[in-house]
Amino acid sequence: MTVREVYSELGGNYDEIMSRIPDDAFVEKYLKKFAGVDYAAQVDAVATSDSAEEIFKMAHGIKGMGLNLSLTKTVDISEEICTLLRGKTSMTAEEASKAKGLSARLAEECRRTVSVINQAFLAN
Repeated sequence: MTVREVYSELGGNYDEIMSRIPDDAFVEKYLKKFAGVDYAAQVDAVATSDSAEEIFKMAHGIKGMGLNLSLTKTVDISEEICTLLRGKTSMTAEEASKAKGLSARLAEECRRTVSVINQAFLAN
C-alpha cells in the first residue's frame, strides 16, 4: 500500500501533507511513529478520569499530531472534544456523557489509524 492509499483509506488529506512534506518516505516514517504510540490507550485512560482538563489536554495533543500528519478524521473528533471542553475545569453530566462518547470515537479512530498504518508498512 502506498502513502497515498493509506491517506485514502484513512480519509486523510494526502495533498495537504504533500504540500508541507513532499516526500512519501518521510511521511511514512512519521506515520510509523504515530502508530508506535498507543494513543487509544491514552484516550481510554483519560476518558475515565472525569477531568475536563485532562480530557482536553489529551484531545488537544492528539489533534496536534493529527494536524501535523493531515489525519482529518482524527483531527475532527479531537476538535469536537476540544470545543466541548475548552476552558472548563469541570463538566456537567451532559458534557461528561458527550466527552466520553467522543473519547470512545477518538480511541476507535486511533486504533483504526494504527491498524491501517501497520498493515500498509509494518506487515511486510
